[in-house]
Amino acid sequence: MKTMIKTIVMCSALAATLSACSEAPKKEKVIVEVNNSKSADELTEAGEQLVAPYTLNLAYRAFEMALEKNPNDMKAQFYQKFLKRFMVFRGVGTNIKPIVQKYGDLVQYEKEVKGTPSYPIKKYLMTPEKSAPIKSESGIQNLLIEYRKSLVEFRQFIAQNPDLTLDLRMNPYVFQAQINDRLEQNCVIVENGEDAKYECDLDSASTVRLNIADLMVLKQEAAAEILYATLYASYNLDGFIDYAKSIEGKGVTAQQATEQMLENINLNLLDKEGLKSIKSIATDMLVAVKWVQKYNDKLCPNPTGDTRRKNHLIENGSIFCVQHNVEFDNEMAKIEQAINGAITVNLADGSTTSIDAMAFFNKPAASLKQFAPTKWSADGQTVESFRDNTLNGVLVNGDAVKVLNPRK
Repeated sequence: MKTMIKTIVMCSALAATLSACSEAPKKEKVIVEVNNSKSADELTEAGEQLVAPYTLNLAYRAFEMALEKNPNDMKAQFYQKFLKRFMVFRGVGTNIKPIVQKYGDLVQYEKEVKGTPSYPIKKYLMTPEKSAPIKSESGIQNLLIEYRKSLVEFRQFIAQNPDLTLDLRMNPYVFQAQINDRLEQNCVIVENGEDAKYECDLDSASTVRLNIADLMVLKQEAAAEILYATLYASYNLDGFIDYAKSIEGKGVTAQQATEQMLENINLNLLDKEGLKSIKSIATDMLVAVKWVQKYNDKLCPNPTGDTRRKNHLIENGSIFCVQHNVEFDNEMAKIEQAINGAITVNLADGSTTSIDAMAFFNKPAASLKQFAPTKWSADGQTVESFRDNTLNGVLVNGDAVKVLNPRK
């Protein structure tokens, strides 16, 4: 649960690409105007310069205004879909106070909030709109569900525009270090007889290209975030924090811990849609890997040397250098088989069993309590029987006890 709470203030790995968590900007007066007198192109340009940790909400509004004037502005669409995930956190700094008061130190929390500089994003995070106060674990989970839905929209946008190519301009006041690193790629020596000069194109250094390969990476990164959010938000965890505190340091047996869990935690299905999307996400991952393999020679032209994708959003080209060999192909074939049905798995005792991993996601159980143990060993440490020995069809042969307790 601590990890869940942290997610509301974490920057995602993808956000580090466009709006990385960074040190406070230097005190230099920069004016970026966003108002209805601006054209769609001007609003998109303004929004692009506001894509930074402290002004994400202002950037999002600029792109929305641009799309009101020109719904076909692809750059504004890209940024708007990308940033939407962060907009679900509006007012969370205030909404989370009830749960902080119940399980943490509200005085210390408010002290830290007060000491935070008054950047635009602070006002956004502390000003609730329609969202409700977060009073329990499921309140945090519902936030993650909304976050997941925004990621789904972003992936759908990429799926609908796979060949999109854009030139994205980085804010020089926020991404100065990255721009300086790129300068070497955008400098030339100009000779004129005996004279020579060293010219650097700052505009090119602050511009990165987004193309089909970058979009593929962004799509898969969003998929990873969806998996993470789904892991925490699929089943209602109301009561978890109290449960964890009740058994902490008590030396309880596995049976006692499980029985208290079943009694005190809700565990009912909360996000069926998220679970049912897992198979399509896994399938899409396989498609992406096969695509990289197919175009490996173009995406990774120098696998043993400098693999940087110069002047591209995703500069690390090594991720496209997929080893194409029999072993790798066999592993991918196994994964594909596991996604599409049951596979045979070797157990520690030398026997085998049949596992259908996707069964758990394709038809989510109404409650995790459906898998509760019904019989324990005398010492309360080993399960001898479950209510559902197939664990919702995952263990095709109904041998949950054997699989989970190899000595049985």
